[in-house]
Amino acid sequence: MFLGDNMFDEYLLDIGYTKEQINVIRNFSNYSSSTLLYNIKNLYNFLKQNNINNNEFINITITNPSIILESIDNIKLKLYELNTFGFNKLN
Repeated sequence: MFLGDNMFDEYLLDIGYTKEQINVIRNFSNYSSSTLLYNIKNLYNFLKQNNINNNEFINITITNPSIILESIDNIKLKLYELNTFGFNKLN
């Protein structure tokens, strides 16, 4: 296990992921732990600003782990499109 792996695990454990969920995230791509950690932190901060709690964040990333590799601009566009069609967090 590399130093980046420890930081990756610690960060996700602090958010509330289980060890099994961390393995799901780690195993879905060939990206390094440091790249995944960078993307997860950016996504986490963006979604927290949009009133997504930790459990919802975990559910989003476990259900659709590819979202971790999306740019924030692409996520904003997709959220805008969903909102345009009448979908929101309350639905």
